[in-house]
Amino acid sequence: MLRELYEQLTSDREGFLEQARLQSELTIPSLIPPDFGSSNHKGLYKPFQSLGAQGTNAITNKLVGALYPATEPFFKFTVNSSSEEMQDVPDEALASIDARLSALEQTILGEFVKRGDRAAITLAVKHLVVGGNALLKVQEETTTVYSLNKFVAVRDGSGKLLRVITKDTLSYEMFKEMFPSMTSIHAAHRGNRSYDPKTIDVFSEMCRKQGEWKVQEEAAGIIITDSTQRHPIDKPPFLALRFERIDGESYGRGYVENLYGDLSSLESLCQAMVEGSAINARVLFLVNPNGLTSQRLFEEAPNGGVIPGLEGDIGTAKVNKQADLSVTASQIERLEARLEKSFMLVSAVQRNAERVTATEINMLAEEIETTLGGVYSVLSEEFQRPFVTRLISVLKKAGKIPDLPEGVLDISIVTGTAGIGRGIDKERMVTFLQTLSQALGQDTIKEYVSVSSAIGRLAASFGINVQGLIKTPEEMAQEQQAAQEQQMAETLGPQAIQAAGQVTAQQMKTGEPDDTQEQAPIQ
Repeated sequence: MLRELYEQLTSDREGFLEQARLQSELTIPSLIPPDFGSSNHKGLYKPFQSLGAQGTNAITNKLVGALYPATEPFFKFTVNSSSEEMQDVPDEALASIDARLSALEQTILGEFVKRGDRAAITLAVKHLVVGGNALLKVQEETTTVYSLNKFVAVRDGSGKLLRVITKDTLSYEMFKEMFPSMTSIHAAHRGNRSYDPKTIDVFSEMCRKQGEWKVQEEAAGIIITDSTQRHPIDKPPFLALRFERIDGESYGRGYVENLYGDLSSLESLCQAMVEGSAINARVLFLVNPNGLTSQRLFEEAPNGGVIPGLEGDIGTAKVNKQADLSVTASQIERLEARLEKSFMLVSAVQRNAERVTATEINMLAEEIETTLGGVYSVLSEEFQRPFVTRLISVLKKAGKIPDLPEGVLDISIVTGTAGIGRGIDKERMVTFLQTLSQALGQDTIKEYVSVSSAIGRLAASFGINVQGLIKTPEEMAQEQQAAQEQQMAETLGPQAIQAAGQVTAQQMKTGEPDDTQEQAPIQ
């Protein structure tokens, strides 16, 4: 039964879940809350600092913007030229195919936006940053995100996913609506003492069997009718994501785990600073019981009033902890500076000024690429490509895009690691050409640099297919020859144009050049 198997596998998850909850307390407590039962998350921990939440949101937005940018596609269809179907296709037809594939990419991106998948991906990346694990269920209408406390996973020693089991707690009204064939469960378990008449747990399993994925669902120990499905191994409905993969472990590690020491220290110092400041802000008056000043008159006197008494009879209680709090404040500043740099907040690299140089912005971009370059490779392998493949499969099944031939088209990821590589190539190429232009001049560049090759490499760094866009050397030679003939005709007069027209007409009539016809005399 799936319930027993799920509860058995939770023991392997417990250590990762506990650490994820500690990390969530210092960043976004509601993201991975403790197990409150049915108390609706009452009593969530309230941190004394907000840098953890600010840094989590910042690095999440940077990751989502790099992996799934809003202004450009994050994948591209490419024609597999080595396939038998594409061996004899002319270049003009390939250019037309590329145009249609580009239109198909835009259609898929439009459906991606309509489904609201970007919001689900943002939430999933936030779970990855904090807890290191997240589960996506890509369905026909939308994408659902499962936090670490709602699923278990099993991987082999190399990290290959073998099994995933999720737990959904549904109200009976929703359960009857989603699974009308299982309404008899309500009456069958009415006599059970632990029976909750309001909710029911539904377990879903995705298991690798015989080179494919088998999916089934269970409620109250009964397999739900018509829930068993089979999916290709490269198109799983569940995507188990990890931020950092560690071979031999079924779960990943979060980015916040690397910063937990600084976050924990910052939390303790901020708490001490807040409490110490509250104590310093408290005002207590001390009255000499043997003094001449009346305590009653002092309490009743208005602000600025005059009462009889001596100045020394009434004083204020002083804590004298300003020096200690200044040490705490200094340590807080150092911790905040380290965490801002680790979370790649703009203020960690960019000066707080009205005008910031382009060099500082480039430094920030290079820092992002260097810091998250290793993460891109894991997310590209386990997140981007499987998600795109599954999304295309779902859209094809729903009839929103046409069937695509197997083995002819390849899906290329153009963001993440690939985007970093292209960005570096682009910057180097532009810098190289600008340096040559400044040092040697435009004429020297035209003499020694191949313009067509430079354009091709720049287009490749932008991810642009130049086929049919950039003129070939043959096309440029033909256009140059035509221009020369036009100039000659304009220079020599209409008789040359008439003679050339007669030769062209004769060639069109016979299909061969007319070697016998004498060329008209040119005056």
